[in-house]
Amino acid sequence: IVSHLTSKNVFGDDLLYLPACRSGLNLLYKEAVGEYASRDSFMESGDNDSLPPAKKLGLTKPFWDYMLFLMQYKEDDDNERKNKSLISFVEKEILKGGHIISKNDEIQYITEDGLKLPLHVSSSMVNEISPIRLLLSSRNRIKNIFYDEIETSQHPKTQLQLARLLNRLVNAGFKMFVSTHSDTMAAAISNLVTLSFCENKLEKAKELGYEEADLLKEDCIHAYQFEKVDGKTVVVELEKFVNQGIGFDFTLFNEANEKLYADYQVIARENASAI
Repeated sequence: IVSHLTSKNVFGDDLLYLPACRSGLNLLYKEAVGEYASRDSFMESGDNDSLPPAKKLGLTKPFWDYMLFLMQYKEDDDNERKNKSLISFVEKEILKGGHIISKNDEIQYITEDGLKLPLHVSSSMVNEISPIRLLLSSRNRIKNIFYDEIETSQHPKTQLQLARLLNRLVNAGFKMFVSTHSDTMAAAISNLVTLSFCENKLEKAKELGYEEADLLKEDCIHAYQFEKVDGKTVVVELEKFVNQGIGFDFTLFNEANEKLYADYQVIARENASAI
């Protein structure tokens, strides 16, 4: 993703890359880009030498743009109203009643009890989800979201809510490009994709504790897996078995889980024999 975005931008200006190290960048963005707070300055020379500021900092353009997004964030009432249901979902289901706001050019987290905390003393979970919350109320009309390592710092139960959020974002018109190393996250996405197009989906969704808004309106999801082939890493599109009620075949995750289960059976059997 990074190498592609550093070349000519084929998506236009309505995109945002959310890097895997969001928590760290959230703490550093003011110091890192404060004196160069404009998108164009990525290509401009610095004051002290001929290198552009981002190059002096060792940053690629997607990282630079992410920090500029935080630095230049301004709330837009129209965008917040438009995305009210999505914002409510993030705050209720993921932040558990908390709120993320921007006040006096500082991004703050307000706990369910009303305690106001700057991001740098908030949990990594809050830091990781904060850009999505800000994006939904920003004056920037972002439509293409590259969400790297979406599960970072998120509890497995929260990952189930993130899968619901992804479907809601897609239904709202956002184009999501998501990466994950979590089998929980992958399974949650696969289950909801399968549920979205099965028979009696509304009844089944209700039975499982989901809502109609969690179901995809269109079958527009593709999944890819990085695999080793002849000593090289290749990207392979995964088959989707929605009609069979299986979803995506995440073979690498499945192999790891099967190994864990096989190990557990051997360990449990030996312990039982010893007793």
